[in-house]
Amino acid sequence: MKNKNKEQPGGFDRSSINAFAVASQVGLGVVLPLVGGGLIGWYLDFKVFHDSVPLATLIGLLLGLAASVYGLIRLISLLS
Repeated sequence: MKNKNKEQPGGFDRSSINAFAVASQVGLGVVLPLVGGGLIGWYLDFKVFHDSVPLATLIGLLLGLAASVYGLIRLISLLS
């Protein structure tokens, strides 16, 4: 039977590669929705509404936060 944690070319074993993949998913899963929601909201405030109150930006950030939390919960449920 082969060892699952067999060293890969380059000196990395599978567990460290899997840990890096999970860390990357967590980082991107938090940053991208927040940045995307904030940018979409900012664009709407700046180009569409021409309002002095950044309401669409705040709503976009909150929706991005909700998407981040949902994605993290899904990731945790897949890992366990």
